[in-house]
Amino acid sequence: MTNPERLASSLNEPDLVWTGAKATEDRGLHLNPAPELAINAPAPAGTFEAALGQQSAAIPGGGVTASVVDGNTFSDTNSNPVNGCNQISFTGAAFSGKIVVLDSTEDCSAAVQVFFTQLEGAVGLLVADTTGSGLPDVSGGFGNPITIPYIGIQKSEAEQLRTDIGIANATIQNSATKYAGENQGKLKMYAPPGLEPGSSVSHWTKSATPDLLMEPAVGTLDFEDVDLTAAAFRDIGWSVNIPGGVVEVIFEDGFE
Repeated sequence: MTNPERLASSLNEPDLVWTGAKATEDRGLHLNPAPELAINAPAPAGTFEAALGQQSAAIPGGGVTASVVDGNTFSDTNSNPVNGCNQISFTGAAFSGKIVVLDSTEDCSAAVQVFFTQLEGAVGLLVADTTGSGLPDVSGGFGNPITIPYIGIQKSEAEQLRTDIGIANATIQNSATKYAGENQGKLKMYAPPGLEPGSSVSHWTKSATPDLLMEPAVGTLDFEDVDLTAAAFRDIGWSVNIPGGVVEVIFEDGFE
C-alpha cells in the first residue's frame, strides 16, 4: 500500500478488519450477538448495523418493537430543546411506550440520554450519528441504573425514520448471524475518522461486546481472560503456550 492508502485505511472503521484466521475462528467464543436496528416503517424496511450502548440493558430475545418519536423536536416544560442531557419532565406522555431517536451530542454521554429518556417511559433509545461517518460513540457510563436498551445508529437510518415520524416503527434486536464488533465475519479494528496516535489501528473496535482486553480504553473486563489477545498473538506468528488449549489464569491477585 502507498502512504495515502495506509492513511485512508487507518481512518476507515468499520471497514478496517483483522483478517487473522485464529481471531476469526475464536470470535464467537468471546463476543455476544450483534445489536441491530430493524426499520419496519417507513419504507423501505430493512435491518441495519448498530452499536450497543456501554451501559445498555440487555436486548430481550424477541427484541423491542415500538413506534418511533423524534426526541429532538420536543421542548421540555421549561421550553428548552430536548437533547437528553437533562431531566425532560414532560407534562404529558410523549415518550411513553415509544422508541425515541436523539442525536448524539458532545454535551453528555449516551448513557445520560437514555437515563432521562427512560424516566419518561420510553422502551428504547436510538442515538443517531450526526456526521455521516458511521456509528456514533455510545461508550461511557452513568451512575444511575439503565433499564432499557439503547443503540447507536447511522445518520442515514435516523433520517429515514424521521422522514415520516407519524408512521415510523422500529425494532431493537439481536442479530441471529452476526457478532458485536465484526464486519462481514471479521473483527473490526479501531479506526475512527480522526487519527488517535497510539490507539488507531493497534486496538480492537470499541463496538465489541463484551469489552475486549485490547480495546483502546479499559472497560468492564475479566482479567483472568485474555479473550482474543492470545488468538491475535498466534495470527502474527507467536507461539502461545496454553496448556490444554484453554487460558485459565493470566493475572493473579491484585489485578482482578
